[in-house]
Amino acid sequence: MLREAIYADTLSFVQITQVLFIPLVTYIAIKLGNKLTYNFSMVIWGTGIILFSFLTKDSSLVLIYLAAFFLGSGHSGAIMIPWNVLPFVSDVDEMITTKRREGVYAGLMSFIRKSSQALAIFLVGVALKNIGYVPNAEQSASTLAGLQKLFMVVPAILILMGIIATIWFKISPKNHKILLAEIDRRKKGGRATAVTPEAKAVCESLTGYKYEQLWRDVTISKEIRDKTVV
Repeated sequence: MLREAIYADTLSFVQITQVLFIPLVTYIAIKLGNKLTYNFSMVIWGTGIILFSFLTKDSSLVLIYLAAFFLGSGHSGAIMIPWNVLPFVSDVDEMITTKRREGVYAGLMSFIRKSSQALAIFLVGVALKNIGYVPNAEQSASTLAGLQKLFMVVPAILILMGIIATIWFKISPKNHKILLAEIDRRKKGGRATAVTPEAKAVCESLTGYKYEQLWRDVTISKEIRDKTVV
């Protein structure tokens, strides 16, 4: 947009909006579940990116901050929900193994997140070189067009991929309560044969295993390690 003077203020507005929206995102996640909240946040985030793609050096500050508002509010849920999902996934894992392994999932997610950030920085550097970007210099028209694609089109595609990925996420507030109740029943010594049809169906749907294969205090086999549980 060739308006470097307002960059810092706009970025600050995005970050402040992101923080302020965390309580609202939390409330919506409790009411509607993580999946719908995540998808809704991703759509809002994508809307902000699309709005920014139409802005020019002559665009008003109102439009710029409106686009920044969409970025910040959408980004809030997109960042928070994946972390909020961890306890739910751990509950599913407990139904399979009888173990609580939140630390394993949190550690793995942190590792993947940091690795992907490092990879993203590297790929952006490669992309900037390929579109002819020259630091601290006036960029050519082709370079500016390449920058727009890099920072608008590519994120929009990745957001769409994130939304598509949630198709396989089956945990909802309703079936999560049923899962927790069944875990509690088994912890108290409830027999597998006494499971209700509803609880059995939910457990099988979320874990991907027959109910008879669940709640086994054994070393996880390679088959279970390699299989997606949600």
